[in-house]
Amino acid sequence: MRKFLFLMAFIICSFSFSATLTQSWLVSTTSGASQGVGAGIVLMDAGSALRGLDFSTTESKVFLASGTNIYVINSNDGTTTGNGYNQNGQVDVTGASGGTRVINKVKVADDGAIYACNLQTAIATGALKIYRWANSASSISVAVNTTISGLPVARYGDSLGVIGSGVNTEIYVSGSGQTRILKFTTTDGVNFTLATTIAVTANYGGTDIAPVAVNGNLWVSGSGVLTYKINQSGTVLETISGTVAATGWPVSMIAKQKMVILTF
Repeated sequence: MRKFLFLMAFIICSFSFSATLTQSWLVSTTSGASQGVGAGIVLMDAGSALRGLDFSTTESKVFLASGTNIYVINSNDGTTTGNGYNQNGQVDVTGASGGTRVINKVKVADDGAIYACNLQTAIATGALKIYRWANSASSISVAVNTTISGLPVARYGDSLGVIGSGVNTEIYVSGSGQTRILKFTTTDGVNFTLATTIAVTANYGGTDIAPVAVNGNLWVSGSGVLTYKINQSGTVLETISGTVAATGWPVSMIAKQKMVILTF
């Protein structure tokens, strides 16, 4: 996880891997390992719980999901950023509950709204929940709270993808071993309902989902499979060679058309 955050600092500094990259800062779960302007910051959660992060161009902040909380990190110096709810640099998670992990993945929409999902391993009987914040200082709201029966695999919340703004926001969710990606849409920009399920080959999207455009193609990755671009029907359009990107690593869209594959 230390390398995960280390690389995120690289990405914020540059969108092009052809340029020389310089480490700006590093935060860690190990005391004394943090470096840079924000040296001394220690993420208190266990490293294995840190499974998702995203960058907000609106706030210039990194959001890191820790299993129970979301850290808010200043992208300029790596310091945790206080807000109206938690001066230690976490968003408001009042009332968040349920699932194997209450806060498993986090993504930021085009309008700066923050979304996070729980990890649900029995979606037919246990609720998949997706939370929403208008920004890092806003109170939490529940965008999705649903059980869904009849799906081939019951595990959801290992992967989350968000794109768009307001009433045009779309949320995609899948999970390890999945053969379906769930797509949620909204009519008011706050509350979301299941719009469709996209059938995919097992584990396509099990690790991460990066939408390219609203109602458009998706970059997907999963454990043991390559990185693929698929359309809204699940058809593979492009494949990233395993010599370029190892299997199973997260993918993120930077400025929409620029893809970054997090490898370490």
